[in-house]
Amino acid sequence: MTHLASAGVAALHRLLAQHRDSGTTLRLYAPVGGAADMIMSLVQMAHETSDPDYPRPPVG
Repeated sequence: MTHLASAGVAALHRLLAQHRDSGTTLRLYAPVGGAADMIMSLVQMAHETSDPDYPRPPVG
């Protein structure tokens, strides 16, 4: 994703509210420095910046 418009932000806020109301968790992923990360940080939307599908191998 290279663009996150205000309509997309509003849709994510609605989805987050729906999950919160139903007692479930919606995990959002936006790579560090990308447009989605910058916008989600700006609007204080909780999101992960490391890809949950590709965990890093243990160090050591």
